Parts: sequence; C-alpha cells; structure tokens
Amino acid sequence: MRHLCLVIACLLVFLQQAQSSRDDKTSCKPVTASFCQGLGYTSTPYPKGIQGFSLHQTGQMVETACSPHIATVMCRVVVPECGSENESQKKPCRALCEKVKRDCESTLRAKWLFWPIRLRCDSLPVSNCVQGEVIPVTEAPPATCQAITVRLCIDLPYRETILPNSLGHKTQHEAGLEMHQFAPLLKVECSPHMKPFLCSVYTPKCVSGNPQPPCRTLCEQARSGCAQLIRQSGFQWPESLKCESFTTESCEETGDSEGSQSQPDVEHASQLLVTRAGISQSRAPAVFPRQVQPGKDESTTCKPVTASFCQGVGYKTTLYPSGVQGFNLQQIGQIVQTACSPHVDILMCRVAVPECGSGNESRVKPCRALCEKVKKDCESTLRAKRLSWPATLRCENLPQTDCVQGPPAPVTQAPSGTCQPITVPLCEDVSYTNTVLPNILGHKSQEEAGLVIHQFFPLIKVECSPHLKPFLCSVYIPKCVSGRPQPPCRTLCEQARSGCGRLMSKFDFPWPEALKCESFTTESCEEPLLINVPGTCQTKTAPFCRDLPYTEAFLPNGLGHKTQEETNLALNEFLPLVELGCSAHLKPFLCSVHLPKCVSEKGLTPCRTLCEQARSGCEPLMNKFGIRWPENLKCEAFTTDSCEE
Repeated sequence: MRHLCLVIACLLVFLQQAQSSRDDKTSCKPVTASFCQGLGYTSTPYPKGIQGFSLHQTGQMVETACSPHIATVMCRVVVPECGSENESQKKPCRALCEKVKRDCESTLRAKWLFWPIRLRCDSLPVSNCVQGEVIPVTEAPPATCQAITVRLCIDLPYRETILPNSLGHKTQHEAGLEMHQFAPLLKVECSPHMKPFLCSVYTPKCVSGNPQPPCRTLCEQARSGCAQLIRQSGFQWPESLKCESFTTESCEETGDSEGSQSQPDVEHASQLLVTRAGISQSRAPAVFPRQVQPGKDESTTCKPVTASFCQGVGYKTTLYPSGVQGFNLQQIGQIVQTACSPHVDILMCRVAVPECGSGNESRVKPCRALCEKVKKDCESTLRAKRLSWPATLRCENLPQTDCVQGPPAPVTQAPSGTCQPITVPLCEDVSYTNTVLPNILGHKSQEEAGLVIHQFFPLIKVECSPHLKPFLCSVYIPKCVSGRPQPPCRTLCEQARSGCGRLMSKFDFPWPEALKCESFTTESCEEPLLINVPGTCQTKTAPFCRDLPYTEAFLPNGLGHKTQEETNLALNEFLPLVELGCSAHLKPFLCSVHLPKCVSEKGLTPCRTLCEQARSGCEPLMNKFGIRWPENLKCEAFTTDSCEE
C-alpha cells in the first residue's frame, strides 16, 4: 500500500510538472530583452531565456555586433518565438548559425566572451527556417552636445562633449571611470600634452553635433613625454590609444608657433624644432642634445653634481644637475647601481650629467669604445633586472680619441636599511606596520615607492581582487623582518593577477613584467589557508551552491564579488558545463571560489588539487568548442594547503 501511494504521488508530481511545462510553453509573454526588439516577433514562452542560457551573456554577445545576424541567431535560440519548438520556420537555419559563429569567433575571444556550449549549430534545421535578413544593430538616438562633467576634463578650452567616443563609451560616467586609471600619470606631469590628449579621446570636443577626432600629433607628444615612465612601471602604451590610428587633420593650432610662445615654453619649442629638423634631415639624434636656453646665464653656470651615484667619477660640476633632457635620472641611477660594468658609472654620468665644458671638449666625454664595452658588459644584467639601455645613448655619436677611457671606479652600494614606520597612505592599513628599503625594485624611499604604487590606485579602487593591495604593498613597501625586507609571496601575486589580469587586458594593459609572479617564492607566504581581507560570513543562499555540505560563505570572494546575487550570476555561466557532467569536481570547485566556505570568520581559499581535477575533466570539452579555461580560475593561483579530505 505504501508503495502504491508513493507511485501515485510520483505520478501526480509528474503530471503536475508536465502540465506546468505545457502551461509555460503555451503561455506567450512579451519579449522584454532590449537587444531582441525588432526581430520580427514580439512574444516568447521564455522572456528570461531558456534554461541553460545566460540572458546577460547573450546580451553582451549581441551588443558586440560581431555579425549582422548575431541578434537573429541568439534571440531566436535563447528567447525563442512562440511556437518555434514545433515550427522549424521560426528557428534560425544551421547555415546562418555557422556563419555567425565564424564571424564572431575573433571578436568574442578579444572581449572574453564565449559561444554558448548549448548552442550547437548542427541541431538547427537545414531548410524551411529563418535565413536571417540583415538586422541592423539598434542605434542609440542621435547624440547631442552635453556639458563636460568628467572632473579631469572640466578645465579644458572646450566646454561641451558628445558621446559615444571613439572607444565606444556611451556615457561620461563610463568614460571617466576608465580615464581615471591615468590619474597618476597626470599627477606626476610627465607631459603637459597628456591631459588634453586623453580628454580629446574620452570626452571629445563637440563640433556641430559630432565628436572631433583625436589629434595624432598631440598623442605623439603625450606618448613621447610619458612612455618612458610607463615602461619603467612595467606597463606599455595602451593599444587602444595607438597614435598611428589617429589623424593630423583634427589638430588645432595650440599657440606653439614663433611669436606666440610664452617664455617658459621656449626650451620646449626649440627642442621640438631641433627634433623636427633632425627627423627631416634623417639624422640620428645627438648624445648631447643642443638645448636652447632662456638666457645665457643658464648655459654658462656650472652647478654641483648632486646625484649620489655620480660622486667620485672625477668631476664635481655640471650644467645639468637634473640630467640632460632626454635622459631619466632615476633610470640612470638604477643602471649604475647594478654595477654591471666597472665603467658603468663613468659612462652614464658623463653622458646624462655631463661635466662642465663637455659640450665643446671631447676630452671630457666618454669614448665610443668605452660605451660599447659597457653596453656589452651590461646587456644580460639589464635584461635580467628589466632595465633598458637609454634610447638616446648612441655609442656611435661619441668621440673615438682624446676622450675619457674610464678607469674602473667602485660603485657605491646603498647602506643596509633599517625598519621604519609605513607612511605610504595606500599601505598604512596592511597587517604590518614597519617596512625597510630599498625594495626589490630598487626604490630607496617610501616617497619614491609610493609614487609608483599609486598608479595602481584605480585597480585597487574597483576591487578587482582583494589580494591586489596586500600584494602590491608587499612589493613596494615590504614587511621589515629583523631589519630585512620580506620577499613577496608568489601565491598572493597569482591570486591578485588572477582577479585583475582580465580587467587589465580589457584596457590593453598587460600584467607588469616587473611584478611577474614566477619571479617570487612561496617561502614567504603567510596564512595560506584563509582569505585575510575584510568581509563577512553569511548563510549560503545562491541556488547554484545550495546543495554543498557547508552553510556559510565568506564575501567578498577572491574574484571581487560582493553579493551572492553577483556570484550566482557569474556561476550560471558554468551551468551548461555542470549539467553536461564533464567533471564531478567542477561544481564544488566553482563554489569554493565564488562562495568560499567560512572558517573562523574568514574565507577558506580554493584547493588547487580540486581545481586541477575539475580542469582536467572539463578542459577537453571546452577546447572542442574553442573555449579556454578562464584565466581568473588558473589552478596555479591556488594552494594545496587548503585541500580537505
């Protein structure tokens, strides 16, 4: 009897579900997704998308406009027209699907989007189906000029902008958020052209209802002034701001012509004229650039050599105590301190901080042979320390005779450091209070290190990873242990890179070479088991992970998600993989990353072994669909110490 009741109960449940399913399929509702409007139908049984598809991801794909038919295929599959299950003429054709997939492959890869695993073109009809007339991507209503509200650009000569800009930002808020990453460069004033150029890209001038294209010359001036600083920080000039992609047609007169030049800009203008003349005559730039000075007094007044690394090289005065234009004194100091050649200080100082009279007297200039020897001696050392030979130091421009041959001079080593309280604002709230310098990148003072670390402030602010700030501080403001700096932790670096690398890639910034995780060690890693960042333990409610054997999760997680709604949205993208059952370890691993188990009010870090088991089971299937294992779930970023039986 009990079995009979159970069977009846099961049948009732089944019938109820079947009826519910029929009701769902026959109950047509309006198509609400904005990206699926204007496609020839207005109702669907699944306004929120068929199970197994992420409507959010589908919208992102449609908005790329990677194919004129992208909206037709995606919407008719994910938000299908009423009746399409039984009528092939309402489904997209297989050929159309294959064409869209082919058209979109490179665009989706570049934008870190993935073709839905459940969308298999070979399951679509071959004939009597939607061939897909070209559906234009819905354009925004005609843009109008608007007052500039982005703080960095409100003091420009123009007051109105128009969007979208050339990078596709549709609002000033969106443009301003991305532009803020350049705030450190603007603050150090590496080029007076940097701010006008950036604003011309992100908040372009509105001219007769159209955005004025950025000026190529302005871009080149900005890049020329700031590229060296960007390289020293381990970054590259962004691909999206490549000067060659702009035009000179939009360049406006800036008052740099003769007669309109203000006195403080004379040096810059004359240097610009010398540079242009050099280019037009196809000459290599001189090692000692001729500098037109505002007055005779400047060019004849010798001043004391103040650079510490240039003491004891045989002279004490120079016309350029801050370095000849075209040389970065900080970079020169770093090269000298490598002691890569016994002659490196003599060469570098006599070129960048030349002795008084060296402009006309070859006997106080370094010899060409000496330069070539130092360059050869230092090549491997500079490469290992990620330093570059100064582009303006060309050995062939130095004299061959009657010059400084350079007796070996001992390089002064920096005195051993002592512990000091942390004063860099970004690192004042880390788990330790004292630091010691120089750090592994060669910064000798907290002021110098703080200036470089500040460039990461936008990334820290957007919280792409809770591990980024602790990692950066461990590099730039290292913990002082018995008077010595504690080396950075490799695992911490990998966790930071895993969370932020993808965001940096979107803005064409690679992870800095100077912060390459592979160059660090795991020996200095502390408390590897728990996520040591501010957060809270909360009852696990996300449906994706509800059936796992723990009840409390810790947020924010290592990927920067702050709410369970946010994590569940991210997890749903993996739903097709989980349902295909490529690995029994996939779901536990994903939940351990997105909703880490709460232990002692901290989050348990994901287990590397669990990650590797999940990846080994699912990666072959993902590869079949041209999908890679996500960079932010790279198993090497996790530890085996947190693995449970």
